[in-house]
Amino acid sequence: MFAYWHELVISTQKYIFNCKYLINRYLFQVQSHSAHSPAFRRKSYTPEKALHYKSLGHNSKTSDFHSA
Repeated sequence: MFAYWHELVISTQKYIFNCKYLINRYLFQVQSHSAHSPAFRRKSYTPEKALHYKSLGHNSKTSDFHSA
């Protein structure tokens, strides 16, 4: 009987460890991809930032400061 419970505890621990591993791997992928995705960059580009870039003397959306 003890061997059965021991086996059950070990298999439960392995199952929990695997779940944690998969969740952590998924979260790491989501974090690492979201910061580099174009959609994320578009969301992080606000009108306030556009004004800030213009006040620095260049417009980040167009390349008109190259022709100046």
